[in-house]
Order: sequence, then structure tokens, then C-alpha cells
Amino acid sequence: MKASLDETADAAGYIKSLRREPEQCQRELDEYRKRREDPAQAEALLAGENRILEMIAKGDSLSTILTELCRLFEQLCAGSFSSILLLDPDTRQLRHGAAPSLPQKYIEAIDGGVIGPAAGSCGTAAHRGKPVIVSDVATDPLWADYRDVALAHGFRACWSTPILSAENKVLGTFAIYYREPRSPALQQQAVIDQITHLASIALERKRAEETLRRSEAYLTEAQRLSLTGSFGWLVSSGDLVWSDETFCILGYDRMTKPTLELVFKRIHPEDAGIVRQTIERATREKTSFDFEHRLLMPDGTVKHLHVVAHPAQTDPGEMEFVGAVMDITEQKKSQDALRTAKARFEGILEIAEDAIISVDSSQHIVLFNQGAEKVFGYAQAEVIGKPLDILLPQRFAHAHSGHIKEFAGSSDVARTMGQRREVFGLRKDRSEFPAEASISKLDLGDELVFTVILRDITERKRAAEALHASEKFARGQAEALKRTLDELAMESSPDRIVEHVLRTMTTQLDAHSCSVWLRDEASGLVAFEAAFESDRLATRSDAAIAAISPSQKIEDVWPWPEVFRTGKPHVLPDIREGPLFPWREHVLSLGVITILVVPMLVAGRVEGVIGIRFTRKRTFRAEEMELAQALANQAMLTMQLTRLSAQSRESAVIAERNRLARDIHDTLAQGFTGVIVQLEAAADATSKGLAKEAEEHLTRAGDLARESLREARRSVRALRPRALEDKDLCEALENLVRTMTAGTTVKAEFIVRGDIRPLPPEWDENLLRIGQEVLTNVLRHARASHFKTQITFAPDEIRLELRDNGRGFDPAGKHDGFGLLGMGERVEGMGGRLATQSAAGTGTAILIVLPLPEMLQTSDS
Repeated sequence: MKASLDETADAAGYIKSLRREPEQCQRELDEYRKRREDPAQAEALLAGENRILEMIAKGDSLSTILTELCRLFEQLCAGSFSSILLLDPDTRQLRHGAAPSLPQKYIEAIDGGVIGPAAGSCGTAAHRGKPVIVSDVATDPLWADYRDVALAHGFRACWSTPILSAENKVLGTFAIYYREPRSPALQQQAVIDQITHLASIALERKRAEETLRRSEAYLTEAQRLSLTGSFGWLVSSGDLVWSDETFCILGYDRMTKPTLELVFKRIHPEDAGIVRQTIERATREKTSFDFEHRLLMPDGTVKHLHVVAHPAQTDPGEMEFVGAVMDITEQKKSQDALRTAKARFEGILEIAEDAIISVDSSQHIVLFNQGAEKVFGYAQAEVIGKPLDILLPQRFAHAHSGHIKEFAGSSDVARTMGQRREVFGLRKDRSEFPAEASISKLDLGDELVFTVILRDITERKRAAEALHASEKFARGQAEALKRTLDELAMESSPDRIVEHVLRTMTTQLDAHSCSVWLRDEASGLVAFEAAFESDRLATRSDAAIAAISPSQKIEDVWPWPEVFRTGKPHVLPDIREGPLFPWREHVLSLGVITILVVPMLVAGRVEGVIGIRFTRKRTFRAEEMELAQALANQAMLTMQLTRLSAQSRESAVIAERNRLARDIHDTLAQGFTGVIVQLEAAADATSKGLAKEAEEHLTRAGDLARESLREARRSVRALRPRALEDKDLCEALENLVRTMTAGTTVKAEFIVRGDIRPLPPEWDENLLRIGQEVLTNVLRHARASHFKTQITFAPDEIRLELRDNGRGFDPAGKHDGFGLLGMGERVEGMGGRLATQSAAGTGTAILIVLPLPEMLQTSDS
């Protein structure tokens, strides 16, 4: 603030100096005129000088003043043409200032010329800082670059004099042109000197005014932004001077004359007395004052001000206070909000259900909230000042003490506890309980305070253990699916299967692209296998990919060592700042920022990694990590199956694989949808404390999984589905619908029309599997509340209609699943036709029509 006041004072002083310059110039001109020999010319020069000085004093534009200077010389020296060029100090170019008599084309030709040792009269004069007299342009070497243009306009002589500042810096040039070769007379040179002196005054005055305007604008804007106004107070007369921001802060119009009465009119009545006492003491003792007070504005709002000023002695016996006034209302509001927040935090601290405990550097308890009292069973008074060990099982006390000491010396300010082992607390009744805890530290300067937030997770662990058992069972069934699929021979074009899997992974994780690296058992190196980028599959046979992605040692590419060691995914949050790797420039060119590196496991061993790439900076939730890991395992399984497919040459094997794939899809994969639905329902029931309902869901999940596994084994042996061994098609379909929708929100309806009659065994099986596929998709994707199954036995055909009221889909769109393809193959094999009707938000209807062979048609037909 002091600097702002000093700047204002300096600017005022500078204005006074500018006012003295024309006066000094006038004295010099008077002395010069006394020496003039030609009274008429002297009178003309005097009149011109007075006119120009008056223009400078009035603040006429610089262009007008310079033009008048040129005309003055041309009036005094007949036949001359004058020009003033201004020097740009940054580019060292001469720019047009004034030339009232020069041709416009000539002005444009010389405008912007760069000064130098041989740059015509003006460029050379500005370069040397001295006058340059060229009597004949046609022969002088200084005009080599400008001769043609000068002669073309009839100019033969040019005299140029630099216009110098008070610091002897070149501001521009004043040039005189004649149409015949000639040199200046002594009298002409004297006039030139006087004109350049006047031009120097005009230029410096204008530049000083511009500097002052800019400085005042900066000061005004700084005051506006900082809500700081300035003022001056002459004590003897009571005169006040306010800046614009002071008017704004006090709420007065800028046309109002400032007075102390107006100031006290705004001061809050409760603060008026102390303000008056402070001002009277400062004026009496001639000391600075620095205090805060409030304003009561006309609209009833209250402002908080900080006022500071210091006395300055002006004339003898006169004292002026120069100071500033700052609007600190927002600061006060922030302080009040901080106090309110602190009080609110203290209230939350007391009512929080989590245990919040603070200890000092010696690990003695200094804070123990109500949540801690409930969790541990101690009253606050029983533990304050006691060592933290009373809340820990004895076997953990020593390790916990070491943990806090290590944390105190680390750069961390907070961390989760129990990363290497479970955390346990000890209640007053000596019972132990598992806990989830985090610790933070606060440096108070001379002491560290540690705060632990702890939550009793006993009930959560019990629920987790129950779900873990169910999850373990489901995972066991998934392993059985994997072993079954390992026996299959895959499609004859393995690259298409790999592309499908990588495309699915990229889409499911909303990624940009991904790449696969597999470990070679023989060499121990990790080699590039394939990448899905730019919407296509690139393999190691691609020369461009191979050039930037050779085989690598595990230890040479971070984070491969960590991923292969732990078998867990690792995130490179920003590859622009992370460690280098051979194909870094390639992925950066694709716009990739974050890479999630996921291990590919076979029988629990890391056999490769998938790098999933994202074009924005990403973090990942636990469920996203689990999905990525599941997809990576699926990709690894696909790689294994493609190798098996390459070894298969018999079409019968391929056909059998297709049959098994459909059956596995229709048994295990669809069965697991039911398992997942039941497990999710069990998890939801557990979270709500509904133990009985959770147990029912878990029982249904187990039954579905066991039934799916039995069906898969029967499919491998090409046996008829167990559901059709002792039931006809209608009974089997009705039982399937009832079983799969049990415990869900879907209401099922099953209708049979016409006389039921036997069908070929493969028709029974195909129609059962189609019904199972459609119902699985309804449960998994449709979000439907109603599902209808209707089978009609007409005289010459069988019609199966499956309809839901879910969200629908676009049948013409692209679908990565096996369901529609498998159903189409089954219907085609029976010689029937499949029709699908669906749209977003309108549900889905699937109709299958099978014409009956003549031997199966009834007599009615």
C-alpha cells in the first residue's frame, strides 16, 4: 500500500517537471531570437514557436503538433519539404510521424526503414545520433538503397537531424528535402536545431503523459481488484482527497466533495467514538494510525474496513495524512465462516458413530469422542491422558508403537492402517474386535498430534465371510467351465476370435485400445502378441508394430516386474511423466495418457499382460479392476484355445466344438446368470440384515450352479438334457421359466395352445435351449418386469413366442454375443424361421415357426 502512495506522489512530481519544460524552452528561445539577424523571419519563428508551445500545453495530438512543426520550417524556408520520422526502439525501424508536403507514395516507400550506417539521411542520422547532410542524393553512397525512389519524386538534397531526448536517446529524425542539390546555410541549421528541440519536447511530453496515464490506470485497477482506496487529508483546512475506489467503498458519488462529516455519516454508530478518539490522538501526537472499524451503509448492510495512514510534513506548520482504506468485509465473513465450521466440526466430532481418537507425541490420549466411547466401552474421563496401549491387544502394542514412530518420520500426512495385517481393537471388557482404521498427523510446530478414525467391522466381516463361501462355490463352477472350454477346438480363424475378445474388452472398459504381451517359456522374454487399435487387430506379423514392440525382458519394462511378481493389475496414471518404455512414443501419438496393466493368468500363474489404454487420466474402482482382470483371463483363455484350434484339422472336431459351445453357452454360461442374480440378491439382503432371505438366495444359487454343471457334463457326452428325460417339452419349458425367475422381480407367464404332441428329440432340445437363452438375456439385460412364453401346436406347424416388456434393443445393430447367432443356427437346422421384433423402450418379442413334416401333421390339416 505504501508503494502505491509513493507512486502517486512520484507521478505528481513528474507532472510538475513537465510543466517547467515549456517555460525553460521559452527562455532559451528568447535568448536565441536576440541573436537573429532577420527581424521578419524572427517574428515568424516566434509566432510559430508560441503556437506550437501552446498546442503542447493544451495537450493537442502528437500528429497535429509534428505536422505544425514541419509546416513552420517550410514557411520559413521556401522550396523545402520536411518530414518527421519516429524510431521504434524494439524493431529499430523509422515510422511515419508527419510530412504534410511529401507525396503519399514516397511516404509509404520510406515508412518502416531500418536504421543503419548507410540507410539514407534519416536512417544514418538515427544510427549515428548526429546530423547527416546529403547535398546530392544522386551521388552520395548513403542513398544507395533509396536513391531511385528519391530521384523518381524529384528530391536531390536531404538533410536529417536526430531528435534527442533529455538522456540523449534518439526519438526520431527531422529531415529537410530540396529538389536541387544544396547544403544548409547557417541560418537554416539554426532553425533546424530549434525545430528538433521543440519536437523533442513534444515527444517526451506525450510519452510522459502516456506513462502517467498507464500508471494511474494500473493503480486504479489495482485498487479496484484489492478493494483498497487511497486518501489525503490536510489537517489545517480539513480538505480531503479520495481515490475512485474510496468513493466506491464509502458509497458516495464521485462528484461529491469529500468531507470528514461524510466519513462519520457512514461509520457504524457503535464504532464512531473509538474512530474519533483514534484520529484526534494521531493528529495531536503527529503519529500514524492503523485500526479497523465498521460502516453502516444506507441500505442497512455492514462493511468492515481497515484504515492505515501516516503523517507527512508539507509547508511549515502544515501536516497532511496520506493513507489507504481497505474493504475487509469478505475477510471477516471468511473468518466467521471458519469459526462456524470449527464449531460444526466439533459438534460432528462428538456425534460421529466412528471412533475418533487423538494422541500426542508420547502416544497418550488427548481426544476421545462419543463414538469411541460406544466402540470401546470406556468413558472419556477414563482414558484421557492414558497410553494408547489400553485400547490395543497386547500382541499388537509394540508393532503399533513402531508404526506411529515410522509414520511420524515419513512425508505422509495420512494413510490407511492395516495394509500388512488386520487391525484389532481391545474393549474395556477385554474382548477384541476387527477394525478399519486410518491415521493422520498434524504438526503444531513443537509437537505432533496423531488422529485415528476407527470403525468396528465385526458385522461386516461376518457378512463377508458368508458371501465369500458362496463366491468360492461360484468360482469353482467357473473353473469347471474353463476346464470344459479348454477341451474345445476353436474357430478356424483364430485372429477373428482374438479381435472379438480385445474389442469387447476395449468397449466394456471404455478404453481407447489395448495390447497383449505373452511370456515365452523357452527364452523367458515377453513378446508382443497382438493389439487392438484404430478399430482393427494388429499382430506381431505387422512389420510396423514389430519395429517398435520387440521382445523384452520382464525387468526392463515397468511395471512388468511388479505385475509378474504379485499377479495384480498396476496403473500408469500418466505416461507423459512416467518411466520410459520402447513403444511410449507410439502410444503417445495415439493420444494415450493412462495405461492399466493387467496380468493374464493360467492356472494361477502370470503368462502375459494386457495393457489397456485410455486417452484421459483415469483412476479405477475395485469393481473395474475385477472386471478388467476377468476380461484379461478370458483373453488368455482365448489365446490358449486359438492355439488348440490351429492344431485341429478335422471338420468333425470343429462341428462337435460348435455343438458343445452352444450347449455350454446354454447351460453353464446361462446357468451362471441365474447364479449371479441370486448372489447379488443375497448380497443385497445381507447388507439389509435379512439373513433368512439371503440364505434362500444362496440356496437357489447353489442349486442353479450344480444343475448347470450336470447339464454341461451331459452336453460333453452328447446326452439328452436331464430336464427332458422324464418330461415333455411343455413341462420342461414351464419348469425352466419357474426356476430361473424364482426370487427375481420378473413375473412369468406360461401358456400352451393346441393339442400337445411328441416332437423329434433334437427339436425338444433346441426349443428348450432357445427358451433358456431368451430368458437369460431378459434377466441379464432387459430390466423387464414381465415375461411371457406361449407355445402353439397348430395342425401343420409349431409356434414358440417369447415376449418381455423390458428396455428392448436394435435387432439390426451389431451384437458381440453368441445368443442370437446360436438361436439362428438351431432354428435353421430345424428348417424353421426366426423373427425378432424389438426397439428401445418397447420390449422384445421373438417368434419361432417350425413347419411340421407330413408324418407329424394331424388329420385336421
